[in-house]
Amino acid sequence: MNLATALKNDRLCKSLTGLSVEEFTRLVPDFKWNYKESRIAAKANRTRKYGGGRTGNLVTIEHKLFFILLYLKMYPTFDVLGWITGFEKTRANRWVGILLPILEQTLERKMVLPERKITTVEELVRKFPGIKDILIDGTERRVQRPKNKKKQKETKQTLFREKESSYEKKI
Repeated sequence: MNLATALKNDRLCKSLTGLSVEEFTRLVPDFKWNYKESRIAAKANRTRKYGGGRTGNLVTIEHKLFFILLYLKMYPTFDVLGWITGFEKTRANRWVGILLPILEQTLERKMVLPERKITTVEELVRKFPGIKDILIDGTERRVQRPKNKKKQKETKQTLFREKESSYEKKI
């Protein structure tokens, strides 16, 4: 991961992280402070002295911030993320697990974290008064498929009716 090159070119930095070089630079001190706080909290569970173990590929705090922003911007698989950054997919997964909460905490403290929980349609309309259409990307739930053909058909019809009624309630 060539951080120096990315931070020299504003367009490239925006393409990889979603932030300009100036925005990235302004975020670094807050991220560093939250990172240190999280490491201090984790210190109680240490088995080795601080500084022991491998050095790692994400040496500086800038590398760590760039890594997590790159992950959020591109959302690659851990195989791809590991290849981009030069380490194994399990280590990439571990770093995402460590750095994502720290970035969230940083953005929350800077009061720039978007609100994610909208629980009612009324709340949605209040927050977005000009909204006309809503598209929902949902996932299916698993259902044990009966072996009997008649029961299969009944189950399918029941699930379809449930799905229709839940859409009607939301609209």
